[in-house]
Amino acid sequence: MAHYVDPIDGTEYPIDAPRWRSDAGRPLWIAPGGGLGRDDIDASTASLWRYRAALPVEFGHPITLGEGRTPLLERAWGALLSVARCSNSTSSIPPAASRTGERR
Repeated sequence: MAHYVDPIDGTEYPIDAPRWRSDAGRPLWIAPGGGLGRDDIDASTASLWRYRAALPVEFGHPITLGEGRTPLLERAWGALLSVARCSNSTSSIPPAASRTGERR
């Protein structure tokens, strides 16, 4: 099971309670959990929550922002990259002001 670890002295803390620092005031690391197998992925969920089994805490009703599975869109990047076919994630599309060249 994953847990918090003080990287200096190795003190461990349970991960089910939010903690921002060790008792000594140092930042904490999160020790890795047991991993995720193919059977742990919830194929019926079309969001990042399909991988919830990898998270070290239980969620009753997870909240989603409708992120889906981040589809890729084919983009034309100009003459420099016209030889290669490029795709980019829709999650990297900047705000409207950035696309129109307006300065903030």
